[in-house]
Amino acid sequence: MGTVRLGLEIPSAHDTYYDHNGDSFSEPISGSVRLTAQMEAELHGLADVQVSLVLVLSTTTQDEIQRKQQLSNRIYRLLSLNAPLNTVQPTQSASNLEQLTLCLPTVLADSRVGYSPKEGTVYKIPFFLPVPTNIPPTTATELGSTTLWIVASAKTAGGDVITTRQEIQVIRRIVPGGGPIQHTRTYQTSNVINEVTLTQNPETSTRSKLPLTAKISLRRPSLPTNRSTEFKCVAVRGLQWRVEETTRVFTRYKGSQISPENGLSECEPIEEASYTSELFHGAESGYWGTADNPMMKNQPIREKDSTIEIPFEITIPRALALAAEVNLGCYESNPRPINDSTAYCQSQDLSSTSGERIMTVEHRLRLDVITSEDTFGAQDKNLVDRKLLGTARDTSFPIFIVDKAPVGCGAVLLQATPPCYAELPASPPRYRPGV
Repeated sequence: MGTVRLGLEIPSAHDTYYDHNGDSFSEPISGSVRLTAQMEAELHGLADVQVSLVLVLSTTTQDEIQRKQQLSNRIYRLLSLNAPLNTVQPTQSASNLEQLTLCLPTVLADSRVGYSPKEGTVYKIPFFLPVPTNIPPTTATELGSTTLWIVASAKTAGGDVITTRQEIQVIRRIVPGGGPIQHTRTYQTSNVINEVTLTQNPETSTRSKLPLTAKISLRRPSLPTNRSTEFKCVAVRGLQWRVEETTRVFTRYKGSQISPENGLSECEPIEEASYTSELFHGAESGYWGTADNPMMKNQPIREKDSTIEIPFEITIPRALALAAEVNLGCYESNPRPINDSTAYCQSQDLSSTSGERIMTVEHRLRLDVITSEDTFGAQDKNLVDRKLLGTARDTSFPIFIVDKAPVGCGAVLLQATPPCYAELPASPPRYRPGV
């Protein structure tokens, strides 16, 4: 007698949605479990047909992390392509995010789900697998990766468990409709700059371009001079920036794992490892000043304050594959750890940890502001002298590299209550008597 084969028919990718308020939504994953056998009799006795959504987190070892930090990313990638350097297998952990038990239909009598192609008798069992709203997307960094799999299993009449799996790419998309995001940093030690506010509008941001605005507040836009025939102004001569990617791996403990003796807290994940790499860099050159600066006379009239606004745009290199953003809020679905590698349905051994392992990915912009002290004549307003001032260096701002949802889907996807009917019937419907 032949063997029963198990297969999956699912989409290659699935989208989840979220907005600026933290609300999220996901439609179920629709697919089919495919049972194939040479003879129909082999399908009798099948039981416990289950479909699961499994999250797998893979991280490198501490030795591997230190080795990567000693080499530049480019050199590391070239070496890894040509000759692997005795790398250690990544540590893996798996969590069961959702699971369905499918009811076996009377497949032998249902022609709609059963058919007989050349390879034998095939039956399909359709399913709609719910997806938790807060799950991490598919992503990969130098430190680790998160992948999601659809796993199907069934028990034969002889008691054997047959399994199959298929990877599905999960993409988190932000719903249009939110406003700009601002972050402000104060320069405590600078004599020139008081603070800088970086503004990003996700509505205009894409995977290839990030339009940003830096609003620079000066401590003193005009400086005193020793001559009554001159006056001084502070100007911004340029911006230098670097985009960094930081990956962190945490362990979160729950329930019986927490006790006063071990000092563990359920609310605070413990960071186990982190890795930061510079992805690319650039600069914006020009001349920007306040309304008191004579060189700004051709600019639109502004209020005489001490702020300078500099719009600039970051272009992400095409050859660079940025990892998807992942925060701690993506792990609020309360997954169930899988300690048995057979549930993951391949020969890979999954390490069982004493707590839940989670990984976050964030991107940050490190900004340098270059300033100058310009001296002008009091009468003719001509430039007399220019002196570069100290550069305000290495201020870090979070930036968001997002995938956007289609326009107009926000109100539909994130609607918490179903639509109401315009009128309610005053009496029960009248049914036609049976013939």
